[in-house]
Amino acid sequence: QEIEKVKGIRWIRLMYAYPSGVSDELVELIANSEKIVKYIDIPFQHVNDKVLKTMERRYTRKFIENLIEKLRKKIPEITIRTTFIVGFPTEGKKEFKELCKFLKDFELDWVGFFKFYREEGTKAYSLGDISEEEKNERLQEVQEIQEKIYEKKQKNLIGKEFTLLVDKKSGELPGYVEARSYKSAYEVDGVVFLKGDFPSGTFLKARLKEPITPTDFIGEML
Repeated sequence: QEIEKVKGIRWIRLMYAYPSGVSDELVELIANSEKIVKYIDIPFQHVNDKVLKTMERRYTRKFIENLIEKLRKKIPEITIRTTFIVGFPTEGKKEFKELCKFLKDFELDWVGFFKFYREEGTKAYSLGDISEEEKNERLQEVQEIQEKIYEKKQKNLIGKEFTLLVDKKSGELPGYVEARSYKSAYEVDGVVFLKGDFPSGTFLKARLKEPITPTDFIGEML
C-alpha cells in the first residue's frame, strides 16, 4: 500500500509470496490496485501432503487448490507462477504421478522445476536420496507436461493486445528489443520481441502476433 503511493512507479509485482501469507486482504488489494499487476509468484514446492510435510511446508494440497481457485475467481486475469522440486527423498513414483496430474489439471501459467539437491546440514539430508538418473527423468517429464500447457495457452493469446514494458535490446534477434506484458516477470518468464530500438523502461502497446517458442512471441507495434 505504501509503494502504491510512490509517484512514478507504474508496475508492482509480487514475487516469492509464501502460500500461507497470501491472505484474503492481499487478494483484494491485488484485485483492486491500479499499480499491482495481476500476477503472483507463489512457490508451492510440491502438492503431495506427505512430501509437503517432510519439507516442513505448513500447508496441504487442499490449501493450494483453494488458493488457486480463490485467486482465479477474485482476479480472472491473474497470472500464477510457481516452483516445484522433483526427486525429494519422500517423493516415490506415486507422489510424482500426483504432481504430474496436478500440473495437467490446474494448468498454471509459469512453472519452474528444480531437482532436489542433498545438502549437508539440512534436515532433508538425513532422509537419503534417489538416483540422479531418476531425478533427471522426472525433471524431463514435468518439463514436457508444462511445455504443452504453455503451447495451449499461447494459442489463446495470439492477436491479443497488451501494454508491454521494454527490458533491453535482444541478443537473439538483431534489430529487436525484448519486452514483457504484465503476465511475465523479468528474466524468468516468456518475452515479446518487438522490431525497433526503444529505450529500456519504455511502455508500449503491441499485439501478440506469432509464437516463436513455447514461451515467446513476436509482437506487432500498435
